[in-house]
Amino acid sequence: MLCAGLVVALMLVSRQGSQVAVKELSGVYHAHAVPMGALGQALDVLHRSRMRIVLAMETSYQRQALEHFDRMLSLEAEVDALLAPVFDGLTAPGDQAQIAAFQTAWASYREVRQRIVELYREGDRAQAITEFRSNLAPPFDAASAALGSLLAAQVEGSARAYAHAREASASSEQLTLAVGGLGLALLVVLGLLLARSIVQPLHAVTRLARTMAAGDFSQPVVVDRGGEAGELQRALADMQAQLRHLVCRIRQSTDSISTASAEIATGNQDLSSRTEQAASSLQQTASSMEQLTGT
Repeated sequence: MLCAGLVVALMLVSRQGSQVAVKELSGVYHAHAVPMGALGQALDVLHRSRMRIVLAMETSYQRQALEHFDRMLSLEAEVDALLAPVFDGLTAPGDQAQIAAFQTAWASYREVRQRIVELYREGDRAQAITEFRSNLAPPFDAASAALGSLLAAQVEGSARAYAHAREASASSEQLTLAVGGLGLALLVVLGLLLARSIVQPLHAVTRLARTMAAGDFSQPVVVDRGGEAGELQRALADMQAQLRHLVCRIRQSTDSISTASAEIATGNQDLSSRTEQAASSLQQTASSMEQLTGT
């Protein structure tokens, strides 16, 4: 029962260690890996939207420019959709500062971009190109830099969190190994004690059985164990009592036989003596008859 309890305890400790490691790594994934993926994708879409307005300014075909503008607006909406849940989940002061910087630059960029699109749609392509070349790059670069800094901060935070998770996992593994080693040592000790509690009574019973086999029934069988060992001791005690009684009866029978044999031997001696006396008497009688016959 105790061994089973130790095994269950070891399993619980190992499971708890695994759960701690999984929890730490899961926290790293949700806190950093997911935002990193979204920020990287948003940064890519951001540059693709910028490329669309560049293509629109370079083409001389209005229809193609308008198609580029429409695609640019779709990509900007995709950037907003990617960043909204990320920004909601980043609450660290440093992250909030980078988010504020990006939002300010992103708003400035879209304001300039909106003027460029309106000028182009109104037919003032030259002024739209001038506005594009003069005022669009600074806010876009600022927005891109803020988003890149935010992504770099997440990468750095992810590295620190992963290292911390690995340390927690290593500590959990060490604890599991330590508890496992202790449990194994306890199991060995308990196994030795259990074996000793079984073997010692068996050795004692074996010695008594050999003593009785040699004909010595003087050593008493002590019943001081429970369970199967106690049953064996009681059985040996009963066998010793029965054998002692049987030997006692055999000795009594042997004594009786010895007495009877002595009496028979005495009777035989008396009979032999009387037979010799009778033979001597017959011989004397025969001699007397011969003497009488001769005269």
